[in-house]
Amino acid sequence: MKNNLMTEAQAIEAAGAELVKKVQLENCEPTSRCMQAHEEDEIEFSACVQDADGKYLTAYYYVDKTWVDSLEDDVNWLDLVDWTISGYTYD
Repeated sequence: MKNNLMTEAQAIEAAGAELVKKVQLENCEPTSRCMQAHEEDEIEFSACVQDADGKYLTAYYYVDKTWVDSLEDDVNWLDLVDWTISGYTYD
């Protein structure tokens, strides 16, 4: 989904600061999409909230699958991820 993601400023302009703050506080979940992006495998996570008009603001996070695969099997990599939002959609 990396193409056409909005920045935080664009999301605030489109959906409002309150909704952006709300989605930032939501726990993200894997989207079940493992994708090729920028020649690296990435695992996509997202969090979503709905506004009063039924539109969804979704925040996307990406984790480098190559990095995950390099870790030992007993490592809980979810605790090691820098959960920085890569971008937003609003529709």
